Amino acid sequence: MENFYLEISIIIALILNIIAGLQVLKSDYFEKNQKVAQIIIIFLIPFIASIGIILFLRGQERPFTTSNGKGGRGHSSIDVSTGD
Repeated sequence: MENFYLEISIIIALILNIIAGLQVLKSDYFEKNQKVAQIIIIFLIPFIASIGIILFLRGQERPFTTSNGKGGRGHSSIDVSTGD
């Protein structure tokens, strides 16, 4: 029964590695050398690297929007007066 859990873990890690590797290859975020390094890291550190890369690239695909509907990464201004 213990081997069954090991086999499932290996299959899950392999699936995650393949998904993360394909996302890295399709991404325009990385240069060619970075893509090679990311894929090597994904397969050397199976769970942590593949999940981290998947989450990172998903975050890069979504543009940031502000409450007024304009895109951008800027922070809203906050009045920090002392009240004097």
